[in-house]
Amino acid sequence: MKNRYKYGLILLILILIVLSIGFGLLAIKKSKSINKTDQTVESLNQNNSQNQISESGNQENTAKTITCPDCKGSGNVVCPECEGRGLYYICSACNGKYHTYLNTCPFCGSRNTLTQHVCSETIKCPRCGGSGQIPS
Repeated sequence: MKNRYKYGLILLILILIVLSIGFGLLAIKKSKSINKTDQTVESLNQNNSQNQISESGNQENTAKTITCPDCKGSGNVVCPECEGRGLYYICSACNGKYHTYLNTCPFCGSRNTLTQHVCSETIKCPRCGGSGQIPS
């Protein structure tokens, strides 16, 4: 009887160790993805060195342009489909879209109906067309 409790306790400790390692790796992966999106935002802000109103150099055309507020002058915005992750999943049963791979759809409960879609993390800004400038 003593051995039974001893082995049960050892098994419980091993399970807890495996779970804590798994959650630790998950937290590291999540923090890396958060840092990646922070770096993307920082690089977009660094690319925009001119945040002021600029006039075109043409003497005849006196139209003023301003930096696009949507893309902050970079010409790119975060993809609305994948929210900057690069991939997303769609359930073929209910057309529900989400970003975490699960075996079961969180919307309709269907199993094994998920289709992975890969896309770009950023897209061309629809407001300025990728130029970073819009007419004032």
